[in-house]
Amino acid sequence: MDYFRDLNDPIILEDMSIKRGVEIALTQKITVLVVESDARTVIDMLDTPYAQASLLNFVCRD
Repeated sequence: MDYFRDLNDPIILEDMSIKRGVEIALTQKITVLVVESDARTVIDMLDTPYAQASLLNFVCRD
């Protein structure tokens, strides 16, 4: 699969880590969660309602 070629991209990896943390929080029924990151691009994408055709957006919105 072609999208695996980007798994060495630190922004994609940061995004996947945040997503995994949110998934774990949901399974633990945590209702208040603070996400901190130094990856401004990822935080901006998570905080933006519009869609953009990119792997980052795909991971954020999955």
